[in-house]
Amino acid sequence: MSDRCKRGAELSATEIVTSRAHWRATAFATALGAALTVLSGGAAASAAPPTAASAADRTSIRPGFEFRTPDPAEISRLFVRLSHGGQPGCAVGVRHAGELLHTSAYGLADVTTNIPLSTDSVFNVASVSKQFTAFAVLLLAQRGSLALDDRVTKYLPELAPSAGEVTLRDLLHHVGGLRDYMALLELQGRRYTEGSTQAEAIALLARQKGVNASPGTAFEYSNTGYTLLAEVVQRVAGMPLASFMASNVFGPLGMRRTSIVDRYPAKIDKLARGHAPSGRSYRIEESGWEQLGDGQVYTTVEDLTRWSQNLRTGEVGGPDVIAALLEPGVLSSGESTRYAAGFYVREYRGRRVFRHSGEWIGYVAQMLWFPESQLAISVLCNRTDAKPWTLAETIADLYLPPIPGAPRAEPSDTASPAPKRGVPAKVTLAELQALEGSYLSDEANARCHVRLEGKQLVLDVCADALPLLPLGANRFASAAGQTSATFLAEDGVVSRLIYSAPGLRELRFERRADGARP
Repeated sequence: MSDRCKRGAELSATEIVTSRAHWRATAFATALGAALTVLSGGAAASAAPPTAASAADRTSIRPGFEFRTPDPAEISRLFVRLSHGGQPGCAVGVRHAGELLHTSAYGLADVTTNIPLSTDSVFNVASVSKQFTAFAVLLLAQRGSLALDDRVTKYLPELAPSAGEVTLRDLLHHVGGLRDYMALLELQGRRYTEGSTQAEAIALLARQKGVNASPGTAFEYSNTGYTLLAEVVQRVAGMPLASFMASNVFGPLGMRRTSIVDRYPAKIDKLARGHAPSGRSYRIEESGWEQLGDGQVYTTVEDLTRWSQNLRTGEVGGPDVIAALLEPGVLSSGESTRYAAGFYVREYRGRRVFRHSGEWIGYVAQMLWFPESQLAISVLCNRTDAKPWTLAETIADLYLPPIPGAPRAEPSDTASPAPKRGVPAKVTLAELQALEGSYLSDEANARCHVRLEGKQLVLDVCADALPLLPLGANRFASAAGQTSATFLAEDGVVSRLIYSAPGLRELRFERRADGARP
């Protein structure tokens, strides 16, 4: 969901920097050792004069922790290209071993009012929210209010029988195999810039007869899983997720600028408005989708560093909850998912790192946590053309000296394998004409219209006039290979469409008279 854009005329930066030449000895958190076998994983700014610091401050390496303190101007220089002329931007936060080392902000919070970003600006952090949902589930498990191996239908009985074998643990590690509610809503023509509710998502999931995979057999990143976990927390705790997190996590940790938004419009003080490129400038772009758990946390870079401190100390939850939060899931085959509970488990330049990115309408974000170095980095941006994952890694390079012989990085959590493309086949015009018509899905409550444009088969209504390329035997796929359509016949007449796309596997559509609804 990221685009690219550039502009011109430098903005000033808000920068707060703390440097220490001599670090106090701090014991490494006891929780981390049990959890891990770990593995990887933009902006707008202007250069600012470096904060006064001695040469010793800038080169100090804490023995045994492989750490150094860069000149703050080095961080500012990373944002120069993205901080020109009335643009939205990014904020940065860095914490080491309990010390807030650096916070800075670059660009505008709102291009329509020219309000600048500050280190107190509040961003929608999108999927970075998942770790907070997971933490809520683990807190309730610690208290005996639920068990991770409980089936999700114990708490959400209205879900379809297809979800009957899925456990809360499956959902935490993205191995539940359930269809993606966002993709289902998209099939109905719902736009991300429109409104959508938690209740709508749950009701749509209750209609599903099929799944993407049997639970526990395959890792597939799932917004559905975390939305269901949020609903479980609300029902078990007897209060909104926003209230539960405020009283049990955000408040105790002093995250005073952090909240969960479950209704729009919402009044948020010092909000960084979401933006997207529009020609040579930017426009406000935000979503009214209210689903919880997979997103909806609004926070600041400084509050995120407070949260990272809890990963080190276990101040809230204690070592057992932190260990569970950071432990990767395991497939039924015994293979690690390399995804803990709201964190990808990766390796960056020879160092273990827990990381998660976020991308949503108008916002992108990245959080990195290096447990051995006790270093946490957050980059939050209110423009979709920024690359906070790249910026966060580059900032990590400034603080962590390279390990000789270590690879640069594993593929980040934003990377996805390229879809397999079939070999185009030849079909006759008559064969294509036989496929035209409307196909209805009761599960998705959606309609796909198949039509010809010249000699090109096109999928419409459930998609935006998507061209389909023939692969043979009534099998078609998009040019990118991500969407496929297989047509099935009964008694020589095409009667069914089997649709697959990211987040959806083998969704059945029945052929009906054009214009009919399920």
